[in-house]
Amino acid sequence: MRNRVIGFLFLVIITGCSENKQANTSSIKKEIDEVFNLNNYQAKRQKKINDSVIQYEGVNNRFLIKGKYNYQRRYKIGWWRVYDLKNNEKYLDIEFYKEFDKKKELNNQIIFYKNNKINISNSKFYVKKYNIEGSTILYNFYFPKSTDKIHSAKINIGIIADMKPLLYPMTFECSNKKNNSYSYSLDISKYKNHPVLNVLGSFSEHSINEKKKEIGINEIIIDDTIKNVNTIR
Repeated sequence: MRNRVIGFLFLVIITGCSENKQANTSSIKKEIDEVFNLNNYQAKRQKKINDSVIQYEGVNNRFLIKGKYNYQRRYKIGWWRVYDLKNNEKYLDIEFYKEFDKKKELNNQIIFYKNNKINISNSKFYVKKYNIEGSTILYNFYFPKSTDKIHSAKINIGIIADMKPLLYPMTFECSNKKNNSYSYSLDISKYKNHPVLNVLGSFSEHSINEKKKEIGINEIIIDDTIKNVNTIR
């Protein structure tokens, strides 16, 4: 399904955002690159899933790392988990996302942990919750705290089912940031005759560094499959 809808997703991304500037500092990026460099690990387990993908598990003197890896094209797939062996706790989760025209995967969602709990102030991720009575999906997007002035926050979203667009990519302003998160409610009541929906798009936070006169864009790609839509009442 992912390969078949890639053109629609590309349209969503282009409509929503043409530039992207990560809000993470260079030190955090360097740390992430080091932690997820498979050359730093000894393979503990490699289970073949199909002709090109394995379930990888590696270990070194500090971390245990797990995730899916395309060993033919050499990129990580989906969520990868890192455990701190010295402190016996969760350390970092990253959702890797590879755009079809890029050679290297992107760090889409990044979740840091502190004492086995999500460190919200340093993480970039989203969660969704179904509102059964209202037939809506409530999205909450979390971004790291920034000293830059937040200018706006937008979601660009589309819906497809059975390979056909139901909601073409549209851009909406999101509610003001509260408790380090933004909220957006997606109405799916008119699509209940479709058992499976694919929600595709992106959420972006636009900031301004007044001192450097720079505009920054922090973005999360949305690629969700919603099943059993007709059971949501």
